[in-house]
Amino acid sequence: MKYYSRIERLQRRRRLYFYRRLVALSVLFSFLILPVVFFTRKPTGLKTKDEPNSEIVAASASKTNDHTTDLFAKVAGKNLFLYLPALGEKVIGIGYHQAYNRRALSLVPVGKYFLSLKAENKLATGMYYSGLKDVIMDSRGRGTSLTSSVDVAIKDNQDVLSPVTGKVIKIVPYKLYGRLDDIRIEIEPDGYRDLKVAIVHLTNLEVGVGSRVIAGSTRIAKIRPLGIHSQIDDYFGKDINHVHIQINPKLPSEKR
Repeated sequence: MKYYSRIERLQRRRRLYFYRRLVALSVLFSFLILPVVFFTRKPTGLKTKDEPNSEIVAASASKTNDHTTDLFAKVAGKNLFLYLPALGEKVIGIGYHQAYNRRALSLVPVGKYFLSLKAENKLATGMYYSGLKDVIMDSRGRGTSLTSSVDVAIKDNQDVLSPVTGKVIKIVPYKLYGRLDDIRIEIEPDGYRDLKVAIVHLTNLEVGVGSRVIAGSTRIAKIRPLGIHSQIDDYFGKDINHVHIQINPKLPSEKR
């Protein structure tokens, strides 16, 4: 049996005490720290519901609190944004729907939106954006994207502002549904000579072909009272007026 001096026994007790404390701290770390790290670590490739869609990160970063320059949508696959066509307090609601033109580009709502419970994929997220209601309306059975066009409901007798920055390339008076007077303005957005932004349900025009327009700032017309039922009435109230906006590729003859 080995003999230890008093000093050696004291040193051994101190080492044993140190190792016991080290083990205790390691166990405490395992029970308290590691679960926090594990359960808060995000699995690779997954996104939480609150994370912005990569399609609208730039749009969200550019958004200001000035309602005269509020952007509300992005053109899918493009670095092109749409701005409110009226002062924010004059806008009643925003309703995306299927365009009749199968070539119309899809839009990506900026911020949160509500997808109608009757819509094709039956999702609902519930939303409010800048105090405005955004909704993807029910399918019209046209076979186009549910967000290939948008109706912006605006209070009566209000100025309509350009939703994009660019140049007016066409103004077309026509008969809506073959019986109602209406006007369509087409704008070529800056940087996209192959696209045209069409806005309808207008009166009292304030621009002409060749006019330069600035998104959310330039007055292009007054909103036209239609006096007929529209799909957006089912979401935001009876007999409200709206402007219809969609982005179409130019036809080959229009690119010359």
